[in-house]
Amino acid sequence: MNDQEYIEVAYINLNQPEPKKYISLRLDEVRKKREIQLGEKITWQRVSKDTGLAYTTVLRYAKNHVDRYDSKTMGTLSQYFDVTLEELLKHE
Repeated sequence: MNDQEYIEVAYINLNQPEPKKYISLRLDEVRKKREIQLGEKITWQRVSKDTGLAYTTVLRYAKNHVDRYDSKTMGTLSQYFDVTLEELLKHE
């Protein structure tokens, strides 16, 4: 028998794009977790008032209606909820 070398070949279909990956916020999850820790309800209005962020901004972030994340806003939210940015973001 001859010793044969085998070469593995991976075929990539260039006609089909790779699935897109998205970054989204876990803001609602983080808020609910914080509510349990504090034992009280945290509304988006309260988050707005406590942080100084506009209510519309807080709501857009809460509903993941953001195309570009502002670093100051992200820092403010992570500090307010006492979480890291990694805990605030989800990569899908």
